[in-house]
Formats: sequence, C-alpha cells, structure tokens
Amino acid sequence: MHSMEKTANKKTVRTIQTGKSILLIDPESQTVTKKFHDPDSLYPELKIYHLKPDFAPQLLDHNNRDTLILSYIPSVTLFQYITCDQHVDFRPIARLHQKLHGLKQHDGLSLCHIDTNPRNYLYDGNIWWMIDFEESQMSEPEEDAIHFLLFLASEYPSSMFRNAVRSYLSVFQEGYLRLDRWRSLFPVWIDRFDKRRKRYRDIEPSMDARINRMWLDFSDPDDYRTKIFPDPS
Repeated sequence: MHSMEKTANKKTVRTIQTGKSILLIDPESQTVTKKFHDPDSLYPELKIYHLKPDFAPQLLDHNNRDTLILSYIPSVTLFQYITCDQHVDFRPIARLHQKLHGLKQHDGLSLCHIDTNPRNYLYDGNIWWMIDFEESQMSEPEEDAIHFLLFLASEYPSSMFRNAVRSYLSVFQEGYLRLDRWRSLFPVWIDRFDKRRKRYRDIEPSMDARINRMWLDFSDPDDYRTKIFPDPS
C-alpha cells in the first residue's frame, strides 16, 4: 500500500492507493471516498453495507457504479500494532469474524471477508472495526480464520505467533471451528493465500512464516488440543 498527501480546497485529504481501489480520506468532513478500479468490486462491498453491520463504517452514499462514501473512523490499524510490537488481544478480532459470519449462513457456508489482512481492522481506542469487503463472498468460515492467521504467521516470530493463535482461536472455536474442514482444506487455502499475496504485493513466504504455518496444520488428531490448550504442567 502506498500513500501520499495532497491539499484540496484548503483541506488535507490523504490518498491511499491499493491494487483494488483509491481511498480519499478527509478527516475534516469525516468521510472516506472509495473508488474501485474494477466496478464489479463495488457490489460485494455494497451488499455488506446494506446489511448495516455494527462493526463497519456507515455507508453515507454511493453512485451504484464504482464509488462509495463512508464515514471516517479515526483509528490505528491492527497491522500498525503488530509491526510496532504492541501486545494485541486477538479475541475481539475473532468476535468480528463471528459477527460477519452470522450475518448470512446457508448450507454450511457463511458470509466471509476473505481479505483478512491486518490492515483491514481498525482500533479507535475503544472498539475494533472491520473494513474493505470487496472480496466478501459465501465460503467456509474457517477460510477467514486461516487467512488471518497466515497473515500473522508472516509477521510474528514463533513464540508470539503461537500466543496470538491461541488468543484468536479461544474465541473463534466457539461454534465455528470444524477441524475436519480445517485439516482437509488447509493446503488449498495456503495455496490461495500465496497466490493472492503474489498477485497484490509480490510477496513470497519467509522461512519464519513457513515454520509458523507448519504449526497451524493440525493434521494429527491431537495437534489442536496439545497446541492450543497445552498442559500447564
């Protein structure tokens, strides 16, 4: 993600350009204007905002083609917390995923975010918010969990990563985690994750990330219990 600042009408408007959209962030007017490079990306996100989730910015307006206007949330991203070595309680992030998945469910599938990048979670000093729903679709809820933890695997050393996984899964597992699906689809979702990272950011997994990933596969029947709930003795 590359950012720059420009001044328009004597107001400072911050412009953030990504592979999928351009954001014009205007703290003075308390708005964020999001223009999509691909107009088809607007509709999945628009569907989310029409559901009026309490964990996302408010939809203020749209042109039904390629642009949304959203409420501005003064905040810090989860990515900033992680890269500054700040202690993070990942249980609220798991609750955000549970809320999103609960908005729509059908035949074992749930409404999923898919792009669970730590940059898409904002902390305003009191609560966490979720943003950027242009890739949202019906999928298996474990996919959001695995993608999110794969992002963490790329940022954390092993000891911190394992504590982060335990924090997150201690909440996510409540009614959502199906270990049989996790085990069978884990290789598929890793491949999908790597292709997305390569396409949008040209990033290959580091050695530390590969080691962390091995800890996530839970292929042995006892892996989940011994890793996530280790015997304190």
